[in-house]
Amino acid sequence: MRVLALLLVGCAAAPPLPNATFARPEVHAAPSGPAAAESASAPEAPATAEVSVVAPPRPPLGGGLVVTGATRRPMLLFTFDDGPDPRATPAILDTLDAHGVRAVFFVVPNRLAADTTRGRSEAELLREIVRRGHIVGSHSMRHRHLHRLDPAEVRAEIEEAEAAIAAVLGERPWLFRPPGGARSRTSDALLRERGYTQMLWDVITADFTTEDPDVVVRAFTRSLRGRIARGSPGGVVLLHDTHPWTVEALPQLLAFVEEENCRRLVRGEDLIDPSPDPGWFVVPAGDASAETSAPPASPPEEAYAVHQTALVEAARARCP
Repeated sequence: MRVLALLLVGCAAAPPLPNATFARPEVHAAPSGPAAAESASAPEAPATAEVSVVAPPRPPLGGGLVVTGATRRPMLLFTFDDGPDPRATPAILDTLDAHGVRAVFFVVPNRLAADTTRGRSEAELLREIVRRGHIVGSHSMRHRHLHRLDPAEVRAEIEEAEAAIAAVLGERPWLFRPPGGARSRTSDALLRERGYTQMLWDVITADFTTEDPDVVVRAFTRSLRGRIARGSPGGVVLLHDTHPWTVEALPQLLAFVEEENCRRLVRGEDLIDPSPDPGWFVVPAGDASAETSAPPASPPEEAYAVHQTALVEAARARCP
């Protein structure tokens, strides 16, 4: 069974949940002037200067406290690191499409910044990620652990990646995942200065320590069950769109979420949302220090209710 049925029963490839801010972008004329720099859209690097992909309005993603992944609501934000990779990312995009899930891709853009066949392929793949309604974040320029670098090197990792992504998409990213989750006061301060929200994770899949998709599935289900038992049935899922075993495991992870939702439906519990808005995890930093962690995510009640209604209706039509 496919989690996509949660979103729209009877369609071969259903869209995201109603009114979700992850709706598929449309093609519009490219903005210009100061408004373009401030836009919250995710434009495609255009084939001509007049065309770009613009996402619908969404909550601001930058300038937030450090996201740990904790949530008070049952929702799973799927995230993918280290790509884009022509050998794995397209299949992952197809699986996410088939299940109506929108994700965040934290990319390492050192290769796509090069004028090579591989670089041009990765740049086009980055644009495809946005065209399919996903969010692109930065994972640094060369995947160097920031706590081992001096301030100038940290700044270079942040700003070069930002420029490389902006050159392809026409807009800089606002989410940042430090490689290995490794941070320092210097990196925290520089990321705050650049307006980023750092996003960590709390649902483990182990796809970076194994080449066995069954191990990935077991790690995910064990991690999620543990969070459910502790009263926090969700979080930010760490995956990598660079491994064939992740490609193989992903449909099973989404099927497990669907099966768990069938059990929750019988018990009268809220269902796990496999496609929450990443903005639900972002809390404005205000005057807090740069290393301060965000409280558990608590989505807007109205938006959360819309998602739950769609999930419940589809689950009733699908579950035994």
